[in-house]
Amino acid sequence: MLKYKTYTTEINNLKESGNFRELKNVSFNEGSEIEFSNKNYINFSGNDYLGIAGNKELSKLFIDNLTSVDLTSVSSRLLSGNEVSYLELENTLVDLYKRDSALVFSSGYHLNIGVIPAIALKGDLIISDKLNHASIVDGVRLSGADVFRFKHADLNKVDDYLTKNRSKYNNVWIITESVFSMDGDFTNLKKLVELKQNHSAFIYLDEAHGVGVLGDNGLGLAESEGLIKDVDILTGTFGKALASYGAFLVCDSVLNEYLINKTRTLIFTTALPPFQLKWTNNVLKHLPSMKYEREKLTELSAYLISELKNKGFNVVGNNHIISIIIGDSAKAVTVSESLLANGIFALAVRPPTVSVGTSRIRISLNANLTFENIDLFVDALKFDN
Repeated sequence: MLKYKTYTTEINNLKESGNFRELKNVSFNEGSEIEFSNKNYINFSGNDYLGIAGNKELSKLFIDNLTSVDLTSVSSRLLSGNEVSYLELENTLVDLYKRDSALVFSSGYHLNIGVIPAIALKGDLIISDKLNHASIVDGVRLSGADVFRFKHADLNKVDDYLTKNRSKYNNVWIITESVFSMDGDFTNLKKLVELKQNHSAFIYLDEAHGVGVLGDNGLGLAESEGLIKDVDILTGTFGKALASYGAFLVCDSVLNEYLINKTRTLIFTTALPPFQLKWTNNVLKHLPSMKYEREKLTELSAYLISELKNKGFNVVGNNHIISIIIGDSAKAVTVSESLLANGIFALAVRPPTVSVGTSRIRISLNANLTFENIDLFVDALKFDN
């Protein structure tokens, strides 16, 4: 139809470039399997890093011990939606992170697009890594602050910029992921803390892909580096390694009070259901004891990276997120379809999620995978490099 011409043209352009997306209907089985189109596949494209989503024993134990609880919420937290389960969950986070306060949000996206505009105001400066997640990018765009986006991981450039420009600004927020969602590498947190101290800045660390996986208790990169107290706002998600829904931040109490009053995505969003909050709290309390799963994940990651590099593939990532760079979008889709034909669910990631010319197969490992699963994946991965 003529009135949809703009949109049909764009759809056709996406199809021609190999960047057209469609929703896939799936269901999760026990362990690392996923059901798609009435067939079972080994799942290499989930964020269930610790295998909690497929842990039927843990979920059954939770249900068996659950007392009466409300399944829904029909108000924002600042009206009548702040059910006691929020307090219980936030107290657990405070105990784990040893910080003054915690604040739970409806999702990681809601958190970043709400908190960043609340803290970074006109007269402030945001320093942002160019590979930061889309939710950070959008939060930065919504802020009133000036922005300096630096080439991925080039912290020397950040140092130079702040040396020349710090005096022009009130507050400076250095914003970065801890584990980058597409390349799977880690930020240099020790260097960031040094920059913070030298230039009177704040650090905003998104631990979406670090929580559950890194640190003795699974609290993320900041814990593994012993730097939790040096991060001004540390955020994480419940929707990846913790197999739940929602997100959180930990910070000093003054920032917590400020954010409750200024964060639009907290003020104007319906609260999470109490049932969901209780499940998240249950998982969090098990997190410190899941050392075996974290060690297994590290071993699987090292093995896969070694096998892929030995076969000459272009690989980025150094732990549970590993990407095989293919380049062309259509070719990446073809490789993904070939893997599917061999019983492996590993999807292609294409622009605009990644830069043009860097389409890839992005692998998210799961502690329930086996070394035999890894061998099957490597053997099935065949294309001209």
